[in-house]
Amino acid sequence: MEGSAVRSDVAEWLGAAVGDVTEAQSERIAAAFDAIESRYADRDEMEERAEARTAAVQVALGVKTLEAISGRWHRAKRAERLRMAGVTGALIATPGSEQSLVERSGAARMTVRRALGRSIFTHRPRTAERGDP
Repeated sequence: MEGSAVRSDVAEWLGAAVGDVTEAQSERIAAAFDAIESRYADRDEMEERAEARTAAVQVALGVKTLEAISGRWHRAKRAERLRMAGVTGALIATPGSEQSLVERSGAARMTVRRALGRSIFTHRPRTAERGDP
């Protein structure tokens, strides 16, 4: 991009490709980076921020489309559901207490209970409140 400045964070992200970016693309990427920074502002969201920036740059430069990127996401969601089914099967087949299964699998207690076909709701008797007969 000759004769105009690219914002420093955009230039850093683009690296050597910064010279191949038009002014309109640079502005589009900068606006996307601002929105992404706002959306993923926490320190523990660095990976999400980097992934969002990568996708934004790819779309802005015409390297990838929204459809291609969302297709990857849909395939990943399907793979996650299949892996969860595998964990469910492993939980069912593994002997041990709920607590030991939680500790060994790293799954939430409710996830283990659901996999084992147990109720995930605890039924507590209602206590009389002030004014109840």
